[in-house]
Amino acid sequence: LSPTSAGGQWACVDILPTEPSKGVLSGLEHEVDRSIQTIRRAPEDMMHEVLLAEVQRVTGFDRIMLYKFHDDQHGEVVEEVLKHPSLTAYKAHHFPATDVPQRSRALLLQHRSRLVCHNGSPQANVVCSTASGLSPGGVPLSSSHLRGVHPCCSEYYKNMGVKSAFHLAFAPEGNLWGLVCCNHEEEWRYV
Repeated sequence: LSPTSAGGQWACVDILPTEPSKGVLSGLEHEVDRSIQTIRRAPEDMMHEVLLAEVQRVTGFDRIMLYKFHDDQHGEVVEEVLKHPSLTAYKAHHFPATDVPQRSRALLLQHRSRLVCHNGSPQANVVCSTASGLSPGGVPLSSSHLRGVHPCCSEYYKNMGVKSAFHLAFAPEGNLWGLVCCNHEEEWRYV
């Protein structure tokens, strides 16, 4: 349930149908707790690698990257875990600041995560319920976790062969240091 608007005029509910055969995770709380304990025990020089391995173990995504924002706002993949050796590695690659636009960074900082279950799927129409019935559009979706993917971002994913993506903001003390980026190339993924 997304927050109501400032005037209290609407509420937005995100609903996503799930199917166990599509990779829905069960027992997630236990798995996350186990991962947190594993990460805490990791030697400092192995922290990034252990973090990404645990994220991959819990989520099942093909590629997990730790993406760091530098002072000039460009990004660098500082660590990466690949499920299959045939995947193209991006570790040590640098990307321009425009690859993650400021608006996207602000939303990631606000929500701390972003899930794209199936890149390229048709966008769903938004229907608003009003006192006089249903009407299309009119609801700001920045608070919705299931909002559509921007066409530019969708094309970016398509060029990388990504069908599903999950991003976690890493923001110590409220400053966006970087992202844990999870990409999946074979099927839809839900978390």
